[in-house]
Amino acid sequence: MDQGDTLDQIGILVVFASPKGSCPLRSDSEHRTIKECLERGRLRERFRLEALHAATVHDVRRELLVREYAIVQFSGHGSHSGLVLEGPDGQPQVIPEDALASFLSSYSPPVDCVILNACYTDIQGRLLSMGVPWTIAIDGAIPDDAAIEFTRGFYDAYVAGKDIKSAFREGCHCVNLTGYSGGFMPQLFSRTTDSDQTGMMIVSRDQVEYPQEDEGGFLDYVIDGTEAMEAVQAIAARITARTVQLNSDLKQHTVELQTLNQSSDMVGLRQRKRIIDSSAEKMEVFAKELDQEIPQFRDRYAIGIDYYAKAVTMLPEFNKDASGPLEEALSTTASLAESIDGCRAGLQPFIQALSSIPRMTKKLNRAKRRCLAAVTSFHFELDDALQLTQSVRNRLMRMKPEAD
Repeated sequence: MDQGDTLDQIGILVVFASPKGSCPLRSDSEHRTIKECLERGRLRERFRLEALHAATVHDVRRELLVREYAIVQFSGHGSHSGLVLEGPDGQPQVIPEDALASFLSSYSPPVDCVILNACYTDIQGRLLSMGVPWTIAIDGAIPDDAAIEFTRGFYDAYVAGKDIKSAFREGCHCVNLTGYSGGFMPQLFSRTTDSDQTGMMIVSRDQVEYPQEDEGGFLDYVIDGTEAMEAVQAIAARITARTVQLNSDLKQHTVELQTLNQSSDMVGLRQRKRIIDSSAEKMEVFAKELDQEIPQFRDRYAIGIDYYAKAVTMLPEFNKDASGPLEEALSTTASLAESIDGCRAGLQPFIQALSSIPRMTKKLNRAKRRCLAAVTSFHFELDDALQLTQSVRNRLMRMKPEAD
């Protein structure tokens, strides 16, 4: 294919980022899914695909300077402060929402659609839609499987020649048909110009429609949400307890090392290595436990906060009768925020302690990396959970009637 053909093709740029300490994502699976959609599509010769892995904001900026793209998709982590890419050191870097919106808007056209296939990007999507004709974002959390299935449906339709709105609906259908729709709330924002003489930009929103029989009632959401949040608090308590235990074990091993004869003969070195490797084994066990707990924490929290948010929207229907449930919701969110904040506070010095462990043996070095990645990932989850919990609590407080 010559350069002229390449320039005439419709460009699709997919940006993947899963920084250090964040939960790993199935980026390879999503990339492979998009490639398959383009290879099988009826109009496949009209499209070209470029993927940026472990992307920084500068990778994206430079790529858009070099080549034109009609679709720019971000697949990774989102937070209530903005989209998360990688910093120069591989650590999470949150891109301010207004800065990203201004940046991408300056490339439109040719950018026709921005897809934010990441959690909690609905506010970012609305901002982007002021400068980009079409924006797809996610309201709430999104499981990996749902993200991949939405991608499959969207690009199957797009490469078949469908417009953005039709491709969006196909993505939603694909998620529903494969059974991954629980808690998945995609939003399509479109920008149009008012037909009269004002020239005002109007942003409209379309979202997936779920079957009516799947809708719950106020009590369903309050009870199920509370049960999910109780499970979240139990997970946080377990991790906190295990952190305290591991920290105690490591301190005990340090004491044992200090009591050893400080001679540098082989007997003394082997004794030291045995104690150090015992610490490493306990750190590995802790990291594996955390790897199992983090997805459960994320899933239960996503369910709980989604139910609470739905219950909040129903509160006005009950007028004064809502005072009891409102107080209960306020109490639960306050307890949850306190639990999450306490867990965060306990993890921070533990992360610092882990970081300061010297490189003594191969086993310890590996365990230290694994342990730091798991703990930092959970700390990242706690940051997002605390911010969202406080946001929901603030909404509840605003609905509380003023005292006479």
